[in-house]
Parts: sequence; structure tokens; C-alpha cells
Amino acid sequence: MSLDLTEVVAAATEAVGPTGVLGPDPVVGGPVAHPWGWRRAWRVTSGSRRWVAKVWAETEAPRVVSELLLAREWSDDADDARPFVTSVAVAGCGPGGWEGRALDPGAWDDAVALVGAGGAVVTFQPWVGDDRAAEPADVGRAAASFHRADRLLAWPTRPRWVALAARVAADPVRLARLNPVVRRLGRVEADLAAAPVTPVHGDLRPDNVVIGPAGPVLVDLEFHRRDARVIDIGALALPGRTASSGFLVADARSLAEALVAYDAHAEMALTGAEHDLLATASLAHAATIAADLAATDHGPAALDLVDELLATGDALWAAALSPPTRTRLEAATT
Repeated sequence: MSLDLTEVVAAATEAVGPTGVLGPDPVVGGPVAHPWGWRRAWRVTSGSRRWVAKVWAETEAPRVVSELLLAREWSDDADDARPFVTSVAVAGCGPGGWEGRALDPGAWDDAVALVGAGGAVVTFQPWVGDDRAAEPADVGRAAASFHRADRLLAWPTRPRWVALAARVAADPVRLARLNPVVRRLGRVEADLAAAPVTPVHGDLRPDNVVIGPAGPVLVDLEFHRRDARVIDIGALALPGRTASSGFLVADARSLAEALVAYDAHAEMALTGAEHDLLATASLAHAATIAADLAATDHGPAALDLVDELLATGDALWAAALSPPTRTRLEAATT
């Protein structure tokens, strides 16, 4: 993005200022740290109140609308009743300059119109929690809470893994290394289609969980949808990224800790059939990332991640699900 991000966030903050939602005299700080450097998140403060301003490019407008619609579902709830952190304001840069809206029930259509104006968009979310990094158990607990989000149960199911074969077919040279994943998904397609469907985060990992006053909650929900919940859990095998633009793969104990916490807080524990799908779910998530990043500098690293999971994913999940590991962790949490 070839924008002066400090200027963008400052202009957006000024546009939202008259709504009063950010408090008096909000001050723009620096970017929020991320292992890949800038990740469109900026700090904004007003006295003791803290906010995260997220900058979105024009092409990301559908993802912004998705987040705004999710926030609307909980607009009448207290903050601590939500299983995620939602935006409180949005600013858009259109032909007439920057405009801002508070996300109250009477402003949703105006907010969506700002997103569709054709320029950059900035959303503002409260900075919650005590800044403690999320542990695997926190991620499992946060996922279980979101998967119980009954207000989203009537939303249409939109699994991304279904489109993977078509994406590979449309880019057969660059995405040739994803063909083994496509074939594997084909073998278990009926099993995935029959797996329990819930609201899913779509990019579940520790970086997207914060510790709020009532416990761990999810952030960065631009990929949220309804899908097989095992796809969300499979994403836990990819807990983060490195400073050199690579990807990390979880260890078996961390996965086991997340699974134990998930089962303890979920409406229904993962079934044996879902356990059998976890390695494939990890591959589906990794392959989707690789397809998303294929045209960027991060594409090769994402394809390397897929190769690594093809070689090690089954053994990794088998170790995480092994009775000795689970028994020790379950005993430690009781």
C-alpha cells in the first residue's frame, strides 16, 4: 500500500472525532507490532482509553463489510458479552475526502456506504485486555465461545476449501504444489460436508486472540463465516509467522493444550470423526493461504508450509491426540 499510513490514520481519526466515540482529543500513536512488520494496525489513545485503527485498501472492502455486519449482530450487547472484539467506528476516504461514522444502530447503512466509496477505509476497535500473549489454551477457549455464537447460526455456510480445486485449476503452474491437497480434500469431501458446522474465525491463531476482562476473545474476523468447525481447529497447526516472512508450525503439546481447552468449553467436544479430519483441515487452511498469497513475495514461503504439512501433519496431529498427552493435560486442568 503506497500510502503514508500515519497521515491516513490521522485523517480518519479526525473524521471520526466529532462522533465522540473515541473520547476527547484522540492521539495517533505508532503501529501495532507484528512479526511481518506493518499489518495495517495503528494505536490511538484518548486519556486512558485505547483503540486499534485498522487500515484497509480499496480491494479489501468486502472484508470490511463482513466485519461491520458481524459487529451489528451484537450492537445491543455489552462488550463483555461478545466472544470477539468489534469495531465501534469507521472512516472512509471518498471523492469528497474523509468521513467518519460511529457504528450505532442508525448508522450501519451509512458506514457500509463509506466502505464502498472507492478509497481507503479505517476501522476503530477498542484495545482490550492486559497485553498478555494468548496461550494455546486461551485460543481453544476463545474458539469454543465463538463456535457457540447462536446469532450467526442462521447465516449461510461458505466453506473456502470447496473453491480450492477451482483456484488451482485456474492457476495450474503457480499453484501446482497444491494438487496433493486438492486430491486429499476430494477423498474426504463427504466427511467434511457432514462435519458439524458453526461460525468460524477463519484465521484462528494466538495473534488473533486477546485476553479481555471476561477471558480470551477473538479479533481480526475479516475471514469469519459458517463452515465445518474442524477447519478452524485445523488452523491451530499454523500459530504464527516469522520475521523472515516464513510460517511457524505448532508442536504437538501446544495443539493438545488448545484441544483440551476447546473440548472443556465447547457445546460439544470434537468427535472422533473430526479428529480424523484435523490434518486435512490444516492442509486446507495452509493451501488457501498459499493461494491467497500466490502473487505476492510471501507466496513461496506459503507453498513451503504446505509441503511441510504434507510431510509432517498427520504425525503432528496423531501426537497431539495421543491418549497419554491428552490424559496428562486433562488431569492438570481439573
